[in-house]
Order: sequence, then C-alpha cells, then structure tokens
Amino acid sequence: MKIENALTGRVFDIKTDVTSKSLYKFRTACRSIDRIIAIKLLDKSDIDCGGLQLYFLTLTLNGSNIDKLNADLNKFIDFLRKRFKRAGLPFYYVWVVELQKKRYLKTGVKARHWHFVILCSKGALPNVYFDKFHYPHYKVLNEGSLIKQKDLFKRWGYGQVFCKYAWSKDVRGYLEKYFNKNFDSDISLRRFGSSNFGYYAYPKWAFDSILNASVTYSDVVLLKKGSILDIVGLDSQGCSTESVRIRSPWIKISDIY
Repeated sequence: MKIENALTGRVFDIKTDVTSKSLYKFRTACRSIDRIIAIKLLDKSDIDCGGLQLYFLTLTLNGSNIDKLNADLNKFIDFLRKRFKRAGLPFYYVWVVELQKKRYLKTGVKARHWHFVILCSKGALPNVYFDKFHYPHYKVLNEGSLIKQKDLFKRWGYGQVFCKYAWSKDVRGYLEKYFNKNFDSDISLRRFGSSNFGYYAYPKWAFDSILNASVTYSDVVLLKKGSILDIVGLDSQGCSTESVRIRSPWIKISDIY
C-alpha cells in the first residue's frame, strides 16, 4: 500500500505482510516508552526518568518447564499489573520472546527466554547481579520496594528471573535483536507483547497535536477514530472550553500487491 503526506508530498510504501505488521506494532510500542521517557526525563545523562526507572527483566525456563507458553506468561504479567495498579503506580512494558537457538540445534530442546523492558516507579522492582557460577545465579543488589526478588521468582515459578536496572535507554535496540531472531516453523508463539500506551502510541501527527494542546489547556479529552482526532480542551475546573478536529495528513494513493 502506498500513502502520501498531503502537507509535505512525501510518499511512503507500507508493507502489508504479517511479519511487517508485527514489526511495526513492536516498534510502535518501543517508541511509546521512548516518548514517556522524553517527556518525564529530568537528567538526560541518567536512566532515571523523572521518578521513573527503566528495568531489563528476563524470564527463563528450567528443564522441566520447557513447554510453558503465552498463557503462563500472561499469568505472570497479570500479577505485576495488579500489584502496580493497587499501589496506584505507573507500569509500562514491552516484551519479546527468544528461542535459545544454539540449545535447540544441539539438543532439540525448544527452550525460551522472555525479555522485558519495564518502565515503572523508581525502585519498585529489584536490581540483581547475574552470576552464572553460583546458584541461584543472582545476587540482590537493591531490593524492590513494591515487588521483591523472591516474589518475582515465586510468581513465575518455571525458572530463573533476572531483573536489573537498565544499562541503556535504547529500548528498541535492546529488544529488536531478540525480535529479529529466526523461529522454527513449528513453534507457535507471539513474538512480542506490551502494555496499553494510550495516546503515547498514536501516530506522530496525532501525538504532536496532543502535546501542543496540553500547553494551551489545563487538561484535554481525546476522541480518536481512524485518521481523525478530536481534542476537547478543558479549563482548570474541568469544563469544556474548545474542541479542535485534526485529520491525518497521510492519504492512501494506491495498493501494491
């Protein structure tokens, strides 16, 4: 499918195969975390994002649990989501699954790891040091104020859990190397998943319009349907002051099959 920007005249080809759509959604999720960090970032030299902390978390499977799939992962994510919700704290995440290819080719065992990037309140999760020469293979450097290392290990229950402060703000770069790894054809797995990012996941034309409106109004109500965004401005008492309708500048000009 080919689209054109009515404002700039730029033409762009959009691939419509399943892999390309999945990659686009994955990159959108990564970009959403980048946007949250950019807005809340106080010190650009630090991973600390205005009271938020970026974490890298890895879930592994031991030899007796190699059959665990997405349903088991969802239970673990639900535990995290509910704990943060009860505490009234922010919780954003993106995950990708990785097949341990060397192990698979050598032993035929389809062992998987799930790699997360989590953005949440600073210190809410533990920070551990990985040590492959000792068991368990980690040392807790900073315990989580909301969820402790033992809670993560118990709630996952299928193998080791490694959670640590992120050593990079490059969310997409960290996760995409796992996303792009080839999968065996008979493995049916979701390649990635993420939290709901709301307007942070909107296309650039819509997101920029929301940021501009937030400077003018005390608060805004967003109504988005397809390529149309209605921004309703609210005053300090929460009363409607103005409604602005914005339409996407991108227009479909042809289909290419």
